Amino acid sequence: MRGAASGPGARLLTVREVAARLSVRTATVYSLCSRGLLRFIRVSGALRIDPSEARKGQGNGKATLTLRIVLR
Repeated sequence: MRGAASGPGARLLTVREVAARLSVRTATVYSLCSRGLLRFIRVSGALRIDPSEARKGQGNGKATLTLRIVLR
């Protein structure tokens, strides 16, 4: 379902597509996923991200991810 809105039946994005939307490297997207800053699911071993998750990191055309700091 190309171009579908977020929600049931929406097309999930690949790591490469999210990286392009956020103007970052694919390694950065993998890192964000592994640190729990970007939610994802695995489909046949590949990471897939809901378009609404990718939009959370966008702001005025630039990547503006908010990193959470954990104090121990």
